[in-house]
Amino acid sequence: MQKTILVGVDDWLRFANDGEFYPDDLPAEWRLGYYANEFETACISLDQTLAGICQDLQWLEDLADGFQLYFAPPTDADESQNTEDAALSGELSHCRQVLIEQGDVPADHFLPSRHFWQPDQIIADASIARLPGDAEILQYRGWIEQFAAQSPHAQLRVWLDASTASAQKLTDCRMLVEMMSY
Repeated sequence: MQKTILVGVDDWLRFANDGEFYPDDLPAEWRLGYYANEFETACISLDQTLAGICQDLQWLEDLADGFQLYFAPPTDADESQNTEDAALSGELSHCRQVLIEQGDVPADHFLPSRHFWQPDQIIADASIARLPGDAEILQYRGWIEQFAAQSPHAQLRVWLDASTASAQKLTDCRMLVEMMSY
């Protein structure tokens, strides 16, 4: 089975606020669209900073065709509690419903937890890998090969951790995936 791997960043809001990737004069509301022209996927943490996005959904129309946007509980969510209920309460639950009803974001793009494949743990049915953002290219190659071999899914996503990822590492990882013919 031929597999496809989409490359992006986990916790896009953190990556967007870094400022390294974006032109200085780019308005903040255009950043996701700019990012979506370069990369294929991203994850946004469901926290209170997200609550305002449902007021104006114009930003979704600016995303490149085929771009896959996901939402997940905050990276520091306590996994022992029901993170989906905690993260999607109140305004966030309403926002989720609006995005689904508008047809802008499929319901399965709202992830109930942050159980992703990682180099130090194997999750057999994972379709998303979360990799350190500051690894060497040879490490990425080994991890991507291992992840692709273990996952039964045809389409995979590789997200670099935004707390350590640079724009250059993200670009290098995307080019690596292309050279590996995914």
